[in-house]
Amino acid sequence: MTDIVNFNSDSFSHGQIVSKLWLCQQLEPFLHDVKNIAILGCWYDILGFMLKVRGYNFDITGYDIDSAAVVVSDRICDTWCLGGSIKHVVADVNEVDLDGFDLVINTSSEHMSSQWFDRIRSGAIVCVQSSDIDDPNWPWLVCSPSDSLKTFCNRYQLSQQLFVGSKSFDYGHLVYDRFMIIGVK
Repeated sequence: MTDIVNFNSDSFSHGQIVSKLWLCQQLEPFLHDVKNIAILGCWYDILGFMLKVRGYNFDITGYDIDSAAVVVSDRICDTWCLGGSIKHVVADVNEVDLDGFDLVINTSSEHMSSQWFDRIRSGAIVCVQSSDIDDPNWPWLVCSPSDSLKTFCNRYQLSQQLFVGSKSFDYGHLVYDRFMIIGVK
């Protein structure tokens, strides 16, 4: 990846990886009927990679507004098309048609408005993560902060909640809670 400009290794940080593993573990009981997954704000699509290496045979489409991130996503995930497919699209997730997806995942919700949520069809499974970090400056760029799990859950109204939880991270210089909700829209 030496020709990739501005590669951000934070995508492999402890907090990023632990949050995605937590998501995989909590989501797995609800994947039995899932065929098509949208990952919104996929960045380098480490989550798509994790889902594929866990042996699931579904089609994944990762969306990110950053074309350079999509190039990295393709490089990371291209080898792992053992069953189903994985592809990456440069797009604003607030304009993506989400009707054809059984599962919509957004682990970057604090970095975007909630318009994407309105585009999810009723009956689809939804998994959303956020944190209580509220820094609008680089590198956080938070524009939709949630100061608590309750605030976060109120933002994403679901017809059925399957899992709601938080995970605390304490790195000394950085302490935060990661929130997650899984449910049916």
